[in-house]
Amino acid sequence: MIKTLIVGSAVGVAATYALTTQLAAVPRGSLLAAHSAPAAASSSSRRVAADAFALRIPFALSVRNANDLARAFAQSPVFALERALIRAAGLNAGAESSKDVFVDNTTDFAVGRRMALWTVAARSESGECGAEVLLTWEAAGVPFCGATWLAVDRANCAILFGSSLSIPSDRSVSPLVLHLHYFYSRVLLVNTAATLLFQNAFNQN
Repeated sequence: MIKTLIVGSAVGVAATYALTTQLAAVPRGSLLAAHSAPAAASSSSRRVAADAFALRIPFALSVRNANDLARAFAQSPVFALERALIRAAGLNAGAESSKDVFVDNTTDFAVGRRMALWTVAARSESGECGAEVLLTWEAAGVPFCGATWLAVDRANCAILFGSSLSIPSDRSVSPLVLHLHYFYSRVLLVNTAATLLFQNAFNQN
């Protein structure tokens, strides 16, 4: 049993890395780039680290708008679990506007919409990266804050996932934590892509 779990975990990790690619830089002209650059330049007390990943899809996805991206992300199993853990830890308690929300196929992720610690900061239907959505997050008592970004690169049939982290200049992030963050970003990307593929298949039947 233990051997099966170890082998299964190893295969899952290998598949996650095989399916996703870390981009050399956050795409220029994207909402994440527009958000990260001013934040990095405006404060000497904080530094901003940003990254992005891509997952190629061998066929065109039906993504009507940024809502489709945000819904798939919110409904993906791993992120749903993260939201549940955040709720259990009480990190989004105390602010009526930041309470978790139920997400279904009619949820409108308009700018300003809140979901647990995340707020829709910007969205675009026809930017350089196609449909994209940027959600910022912060938690009371936590020195870090950041952003989560999703986009569909229709030209290359790829789904993009990125994030930025605003770090106080007197704090450091260990390489181990960064590697875990990169891996978790890949997992979230695979989960979001799988949710989009499932929704596409369901809507066509």
